Order: sequence, then C-alpha cells, then structure tokens
Amino acid sequence: EAMWALYLAATWDLDQKIGPLVEELLADGSMVVVTADHGPRFARENYLTERRLHVPLVVFQPEEEPRRVDTTVSLQSLPRTTMETAIGSDGGFDGQNLLTVDGDEVVITEYLHRDGTEPGPVSIDSQDPVHRDLVVRRGDTRIQYEDGREVSTEGTKDALDRLRTEAREVTEFTEKASDKDAEFD
Repeated sequence: EAMWALYLAATWDLDQKIGPLVEELLADGSMVVVTADHGPRFARENYLTERRLHVPLVVFQPEEEPRRVDTTVSLQSLPRTTMETAIGSDGGFDGQNLLTVDGDEVVITEYLHRDGTEPGPVSIDSQDPVHRDLVVRRGDTRIQYEDGREVSTEGTKDALDRLRTEAREVTEFTEKASDKDAEFD
C-alpha cells in the first residue's frame, strides 16, 4: 500500500510539472504527444491482461478541441500523425492520422517470455525456448494466442478471420532479422 501511495504521489507531482510545459508548447504552436509504458508495477504480470493492453496516449494539437476517441488505435500511427502535422504528407508511414481517426485499427500486443514466471528480457540466441503470446484486436473483435495457440476469441466469424490473417503475418515474421544478438523486453 505504501508503494502504491508513493506511485500515486509521484504521478500527481509529474502531472503538476507536465501541465505547464504542455501549455507552453501548445502556445508556441507545437503538437505534443504524451504516452508511456506500463511501468514496473505491471512487470510482475507475465500475461496479457486488459490493463496491460491499454497504453496511455494523449495528443495535444494547437487549436484542436479536446475530445475522447473511443476507437482502437495503435501507437504505430504516431509517425504518420507526426509527419502529416509537420509536413502535410504521411511520409510513407502506415496507420491513421490520430488527429482524424475514423475507425478502428488492428492492434497487436506481443509478449515474449521464457518458461516460468520470471519477467525480464528474452535473448533470442539463448538456449531457453522463447514463448510468444499475442493479443490481436480491432474494436470489439479480439483473439488471444498463448505459445502460438489460439486460446480465446471475441467477435463475428468474418472479423475473426481477418484478425487471424493479421496474426499470421506477425507470427511468421522471423525473430532474427540480423546477425546481431537481439533482446526483447
């Protein structure tokens, strides 16, 4: 309880410092993106729970009215959003402009882990087998995979079939894209 109270106090303190900075940047005409990982509190969980799937994301744009977007969006859309804001072109990046979102995106959350419950980086070159868990979502449609096996689904057959295609593309991607050691955390 004491650690949780300290965490909340630190978050409040950070908010007090970030707010004026965001206001100053907006007044200067800058777009501001605030996002985060889940922090060490969530590192104890080695599975993909709902609270691990939702990552904080706030985009501030000068002269934009505040609004909440209730669609599934991906952080992978940030490069396109940034390019369109900065130069008026998507810069060749995929995804939607998060400032003009008009529908749900496919979002894939991947968790690489070793056997057991010990969290931490996974070295692909290790002798220990690497396990890959995925959650593939678009709106209310969702498929969860554990060690490559489909373990749960939500949604219509057609929507699930489309998500299975997306998941197949991710799972068929080789973990070793170069001769250098790769670590995943």
